Amino acid sequence: MDDRSRKPENTALNRFEHRKLSFGARRHRRIMMSPRSESERNGTCSAANAQIVRSMPNKRYTLPIARIGLDATDEQILSLLELDARQSASEIGRRVSLSPAAAKRRIDRLEEIGVITGYRATIDYAKLGGQIEAFAELRFEGSTQVGDIEKTFADFPEMVEAFTTAGDPDALVRLRVRDLEHLRQAIDRVRRTGRVTGTKTLIVLGAAAR
Repeated sequence: MDDRSRKPENTALNRFEHRKLSFGARRHRRIMMSPRSESERNGTCSAANAQIVRSMPNKRYTLPIARIGLDATDEQILSLLELDARQSASEIGRRVSLSPAAAKRRIDRLEEIGVITGYRATIDYAKLGGQIEAFAELRFEGSTQVGDIEKTFADFPEMVEAFTTAGDPDALVRLRVRDLEHLRQAIDRVRRTGRVTGTKTLIVLGAAAR
């Protein structure tokens, strides 16, 4: 039969069914993309269980990114420990209006979830005599992998810390040496690895910490 001979009401019904099916498919896809737990549907989701959902442009799915739930008190505790990590739980609790036991539980939790990764002493090496600190900017060939960059200075005894960076330079290495001759030897060893195409050395004159 010629399509033009079909009744108008049938055509309208077909269009209605098509829209209904399309809406159902979109609704099903949306539910599959952003599933919610029972607690979220009831409005009882706690801050610790909250998630940030980042929509991917031009993609048919979303990427849930778990976020560690910290409140204002946790932030205060972290700030106090950054200033002086030797403070007791009693002192920290007094400053944030918590009991010593409650403050200790919060500190333990921050350690368990990996927000606090450790404690260390800050040493003034200048008072030990004959210490020079410097930063060495390292540049590598464009095809060098990040893992190979890290291997270049991984076993250097003069290295205090090192960073691989995006852009120029490719890596920034903090060095601690006895004197300028020791610094020259350390830089020469870096250059002899065969991976480095250029270096720039900056000697530290002073330092300040937050």
